Amino acid sequence: MPGETLYDTDFYAWSQEQAGMLRALARDAKTLPNALDIANIAEEIEGVGNSQLSAMASRVRLILAHLIKSVSDPESSALRHWRTEMVVWHSDLLADITRAMQPKIDMDLEWRRAVRQAQAAFAEHDRVLAAGLPRPCPIPLESLLVEELDFAALTAMIEAARI
Repeated sequence: MPGETLYDTDFYAWSQEQAGMLRALARDAKTLPNALDIANIAEEIEGVGNSQLSAMASRVRLILAHLIKSVSDPESSALRHWRTEMVVWHSDLLADITRAMQPKIDMDLEWRRAVRQAQAAFAEHDRVLAAGLPRPCPIPLESLLVEELDFAALTAMIEAARI
């Protein structure tokens, strides 16, 4: 759209850029009023962007945790519920993730966290996760950023990487 700015198209990138520019301004400008708290203003702007990034990583982690549970108990009566939740989180992820956020999401870290979440959920019901789950995340972020999740393909990636 004509007239769109980085603020409109990628808020996370805008927040990081603006925080950097404010910090540079504080270093270089001698005429700024002392009451202007540029360091904290920059941190707050950056923090808003980081909160949005954290929300996207959380959605990725939730999807991964449900995929892990699906692989661990493919006959579960909760399978349809898990898929429904994944569709909701996936829709939200697609709506809100930006290009600048994508390289910042550490899939291996989110995978490890997802495994712990899935373990805790299964332990509540005296169940255990599938043996041999891979250590690095077997699913690239790009596979979650498609228009429609392919549950069979995603679970196959996990199965293929099992030790």
